Amino acid sequence: MKKWIKIMLYSLLAILIIGSITFLTWSQFTYKPTKEALSLVDDKKDEDNIVFGAKDAKVGVIFY
Repeated sequence: MKKWIKIMLYSLLAILIIGSITFLTWSQFTYKPTKEALSLVDDKKDEDNIVFGAKDAKVGVIFY
């Protein structure tokens, strides 16, 4: 009985891992950023940080 439970749990875990990898790969190639989102991204780096929007804004978020 324990052997079957172990086999079932490993099978479920393998299915979840394979499904997650498949979904992430599919979504990466299917969904692209909108033109509006791309217009907000400045691909130059400021002190090794990616800059979004205007540098002189009063409010902002820094992603490290």
